[in-house]
Amino acid sequence: MLFWFAILFGILTAWLLGRRSLYSNWILLFNILVSIYVGVMLSPILLDMLDETAEGIGYNCAAFILLIAVVIFVTLHLIARYSLVVDEVDIDFNELVEMIGKRIVAFFTGFCVAVLFIFLIAVMIMPYKFSPWMKFIRTENTPVTVAVKPMTKMCNLINKFTLQRYPEAPQYVLTKLTNLRSRPQQTEDSQTEDSQTEPLDDQQFPDLLTPGPSQADNDPK
Repeated sequence: MLFWFAILFGILTAWLLGRRSLYSNWILLFNILVSIYVGVMLSPILLDMLDETAEGIGYNCAAFILLIAVVIFVTLHLIARYSLVVDEVDIDFNELVEMIGKRIVAFFTGFCVAVLFIFLIAVMIMPYKFSPWMKFIRTENTPVTVAVKPMTKMCNLINKFTLQRYPEAPQYVLTKLTNLRSRPQQTEDSQTEDSQTEPLDDQQFPDLLTPGPSQADNDPK
């Protein structure tokens, strides 16, 4: 259901942005992808400052990611608009490429935005305790994970495009975000499943994701 919502939102965005050029829509999509990536990859900073077992950390982390993504997007949009002079640049594409390409790019723009909000609301914020009204979103024994795979692909794309040092870092961070211990009203089945999951190795990304020296020294051995 949520996946189809993202697709429908992408179709609506393709219709709304159909009058813009392919070049303008491409810059918009790129700015959104970079904003989502930066918001997600900066989330370990907040996790280092907060206790992962604290109540409501999912709300705090979701708000942090959204705030960072919005700030980065506004910054990139202003740079693109007033420094790159997007509205005054005229790039000639083939008429067929322009007509189809701008709608495809606009579709993915809307799809990425919808996936971000689904991830923040349904994966990080929504309580795991099943209620009857949640039937249209998920089943009783299956948490919402439909947005995790698209989010991972989006972050991996920007991670590779920007030649980051740790190619597996987005997967690590998103796994950490979807397995926060503080999720309210977590069911016994989900707790059992989390306990059986192999812990992630923080040493894979020593200078990116691990806590500072002072915090590490205070952790019990």
